Amino acid sequence: MSKARKASLMALAALVLVGIWVDITGYLDVFSSPSATSHSQEIAHYACYAGRIAMAAAFLLFPRQLNCPLERSVPLMLCCMVGGTMLYSFGFHQSLFDPQFVAAAGSALIGVGHIWIVSSIYLYLMGVCGKREALYVLVAAQIAERILVEVLNSLLTDASLIVWSYLLPIATACVLAVSNRMLVRYRIVRDEKPDADQRGSVRAYFVTLCVMCGIGLVACGAMSTVGIWGKAGTGQFAGEGEQLVTALVECLIVVLCCRATFIASCEKPLALRYQSSLLVLVTGFVLMSSRQLLVPVPEELVNSLLVAIENYAHILFWVVALDAARSLGWPAYRSFGVGLVSCSMTGLAWSFFLEHHVIAAESAVFVVFYLLLVVCIVYPQVFNRVNMRSSSDEGAINEFALQGEQRLDAGVNGRALKLALEQRCAHVAEDYGLSAREGEVLVLLVKGDTRQNMCKTLQLSEGTVKTHLTHIYDKLNIHSRTELLEIVYDAEAGRG
Repeated sequence: MSKARKASLMALAALVLVGIWVDITGYLDVFSSPSATSHSQEIAHYACYAGRIAMAAAFLLFPRQLNCPLERSVPLMLCCMVGGTMLYSFGFHQSLFDPQFVAAAGSALIGVGHIWIVSSIYLYLMGVCGKREALYVLVAAQIAERILVEVLNSLLTDASLIVWSYLLPIATACVLAVSNRMLVRYRIVRDEKPDADQRGSVRAYFVTLCVMCGIGLVACGAMSTVGIWGKAGTGQFAGEGEQLVTALVECLIVVLCCRATFIASCEKPLALRYQSSLLVLVTGFVLMSSRQLLVPVPEELVNSLLVAIENYAHILFWVVALDAARSLGWPAYRSFGVGLVSCSMTGLAWSFFLEHHVIAAESAVFVVFYLLLVVCIVYPQVFNRVNMRSSSDEGAINEFALQGEQRLDAGVNGRALKLALEQRCAHVAEDYGLSAREGEVLVLLVKGDTRQNMCKTLQLSEGTVKTHLTHIYDKLNIHSRTELLEIVYDAEAGRG
């Protein structure tokens, strides 16, 4: 087995283990005791989000300091996960200290440890996998985690699940330690180019995407599991978990959606890369908001679709975060922090308003997330078109070249576009072995000049121009100007 395959499997195993751990500690009721009040459990829930927000803020403020070797960071992550699990599990079952304080402290450590170790795994994944391979690992981790959680929930007792909640962080740390020892010197050689200038609109677009995905992760989870917009369940461990067959069907839907959207579009220009993914989220909100109109449709089917979209949103969140880390000049942890701060703060606000003002929570999340979706769908096309029509300097033109166009020299738009066209024709002439004069004829032909205008511009006879045209068509193996334009406008993409 190649080192790349081993590294991918190591990352996959670590992601699955930590995912199962956070599902058990986050949704398992056996950690609470009959004496635990709903208020104390609510405080512990808030504390988990507070820990997540604190860690995400550290990503934003100290990204380079946190990006340390695994042998230094893994022990600290393990202490957070095991320590948090211990405090949370014993908090409501002891009387020496204030149970509410102990449980809240453990919950906060769980939030810190979860964000930290997951982000470190994704950072490791970026170093050992190519872009497409990383996408496959993301999807496989989410699917494997979902299936294994269902299996453990049906097979293990409450006491066994508590034991597993302690063993899983240790197993995750061991996998990362083995990966660090065996594969830390293995790194793929990257030949990736940024999507465009790393300033202005490209950076703003990625930030908007990260924020939208962070809020969307909470919104999609709310609409599928909380029950305000739809009652697809109340968590895997709440006694109403779906059967394994249903989970398999939902995972199949997730795989199909991932394959048809961001996996199929990962090589497309930035402006087109996530449009189909955003449409999936829009479809989920339309489905959620029109549940009352879907009376003839089986409720189980609607619930399964909503849960599948929630799982899809979780994968999309990290797909966008990894893409931002690869494409921008920022440290990876800073790109992660943008989305994680949005996700954690939205989750905290959602939990608070859910307890005190249900309608406000429903309306706020729906409106904010839907507006961000519209912005992310419309933003690239609108800003690209407006600024390409009105800008006259190099920086402004390149700043909004979200379609992946080659950088243009300074000049008015007409001159810039003319230069771009001539560059494309030069590439075609070089690739197909055209002579210098045939290259000049090619430029005029692509611009739409008639044969008579070519004769005047090049000061050639009509017969000579006709001969050059015949040679161009023969060398390019085409029979119409339409085919010629397709070759010319694909020339830059072929070189990229």
